[in-house]
Amino acid sequence: ALKKINFEIINNESLGILAPNGCGKTTLIKLLAGLIKPDRGLVKIKGRVLFSSALGAGFAGTLNGLDNIFINATLLGLSREQIKNSLDSIIEFSGLGDLINTPLENYSQGMKFRLAVSIGIHKKPDILVFDELHITGDQEFKNKCFKWIEEHKQNMAMIVISHDMKLIKKLCNNIMVMKDGAVVHLGDDLDKGARYFEKVLESET
Repeated sequence: ALKKINFEIINNESLGILAPNGCGKTTLIKLLAGLIKPDRGLVKIKGRVLFSSALGAGFAGTLNGLDNIFINATLLGLSREQIKNSLDSIIEFSGLGDLINTPLENYSQGMKFRLAVSIGIHKKPDILVFDELHITGDQEFKNKCFKWIEEHKQNMAMIVISHDMKLIKKLCNNIMVMKDGAVVHLGDDLDKGARYFEKVLESET
């Protein structure tokens, strides 16, 4: 699925990945997450990683939001002490208030997303792998998430997977365009990357 993928991201850098469906983005994320191993080559990651696809892992509908904070945060690698110290901040960021004591099965998808994101960011990731496809919820909370990213992106490395060039330009300082599992452009010229992506889309039609 992937051919000669080669890139490096360090702290303070953010890479936007643009690619049509079926070009290997999901495979790349699975490699970074350690869910699959490469047939050849190496994947090296140093630091705490937060994958947007892992948000809400372990959520149980019959348990309330508070219980689910402890379950999900534990799966993300936080200790019980860290969870207790972050509890008020998690609930405040989610905006759920007293609904935190309500069973999760009564939450809307947007409410579950708000809770999941609020837990995830308190992992204080060194590396954020952010797939736009996993964003749900109301626009106000989305804006809150983007504001958090803006405020913290100088202290972490970030990979943003999206079809939205405006989002890439807003969050990233490097861009990678993929086609058929291979990199066709990689660099810090975002406008040049956008033109490459347009060519890729044209070739797909």
